[in-house]
Amino acid sequence: MEKTLKRTRFLIIIFWLVLSAAAIFFLPNVPKLVQNKGQITVPKSAYVEKGHRLQKRLNPKEAASHDIIAVYHNNSKLTNEQIADIKQVVRRLSNDRNKYHVSAITSLNDGKSVQKQLTSKDKTTMLVQISLKSNQNQIGQRSQTIKKQLKVNGLSLKMTGSDLVTHDFASATQDGVKKTEVIAIVFILIVLILVFRTPIIPVISLLTVGVSFIISFSLVTNLVQSINFPFSNFTQVFMVVVLFGIGTDYNILMYNRFKSELAISKDSNLSAVNTLKTAGKTVLFSGSSVLIGFSALGLATFGLYQATSAVAIGVLTLLLVLTTLNPALMSLFGSRLFWPVKKLSAENNSKLWRNLTSSAVKHGLLTAIITLAVAIPASMIFSHRMNFNDLWEVSNKYESKQGINLISKHFPAGFSSPVTIILSSNKN
Repeated sequence: MEKTLKRTRFLIIIFWLVLSAAAIFFLPNVPKLVQNKGQITVPKSAYVEKGHRLQKRLNPKEAASHDIIAVYHNNSKLTNEQIADIKQVVRRLSNDRNKYHVSAITSLNDGKSVQKQLTSKDKTTMLVQISLKSNQNQIGQRSQTIKKQLKVNGLSLKMTGSDLVTHDFASATQDGVKKTEVIAIVFILIVLILVFRTPIIPVISLLTVGVSFIISFSLVTNLVQSINFPFSNFTQVFMVVVLFGIGTDYNILMYNRFKSELAISKDSNLSAVNTLKTAGKTVLFSGSSVLIGFSALGLATFGLYQATSAVAIGVLTLLLVLTTLNPALMSLFGSRLFWPVKKLSAENNSKLWRNLTSSAVKHGLLTAIITLAVAIPASMIFSHRMNFNDLWEVSNKYESKQGINLISKHFPAGFSSPVTIILSSNKN
């Protein structure tokens, strides 16, 4: 087996590098994919889904449209001149509705009763409701184009609505993914440098896990694009956290074992093979349980849980990489992986952890009391009420959130996101 590894190690490394390059090349437009297919869906048996299907059957155009709200605001009451200017710009937009993909407008131009409904009690805020022809991917761009046409001097104008909030929620998630990736990489580098006291293994570890992530994520996104594989705006976050988490853990196990084997045999090929037979087997058993767990989530009916089944593809790819690419790199670089450490030795027992564990075993009751004394106050400090409002996840820096806040402040509750009630019967 050592000879086979020595002959094939370059082919293995080239294979994974070529596959990574292909994965990057064929990676779809992720932000666009998140906007189009990343919305969290509820089961078809839910009343909101039944209502949407009924709405689609009764009024396909209305069901396919996306609603946005233009929120005009002034610190004091709107003047007659400002109201006249709002009427003028809305009328101009209505005349060019096809140019801006507008299907319907509800505004103060529809009469005094409508104007009264769309104006706040303190007369400082006025709304214009606009329906856009269906294209969720371009709703952000289209709303900003419309905003330019609706601007009125001296008035603040915010574009908002449930569809725009959903759009910004997806954008916020993508921003969160980037931060998560940076934090994960920095944290992993620090931990691995402290564990191995070398800059090489942290880089190699990030390389192998990175290869696993980019190949599996490209595969998942292409499946989403071609066959509507379960997907959400949290899928990428889950894949990053899980793959970099367990991938780093498995790498520490394998390279620690490899270091011990090198200290005994000095032969990098034999050490790599022995590492694969021992630590590699542990990695496969441990990874298989994670793989089965995330695969089972594909049977869920709730869209968010279904979408996490994509992590199973990532874990499977990770296991293939760790059991092929890792041994190839071990065989190729040998003891140079642990530079500048020259003297390799078998795993040393930590005096600190040995003393802590022995003390915990000897004084079990005291250990339990100390643990509870720390855990109970901590759990009370961080106990928060459950909140199901997605708006809390959207930062106030987004215009849609600013607009929603204005409506919430100046209009009755629920005014920004009205409920559509559909009554259906077999008889007229």
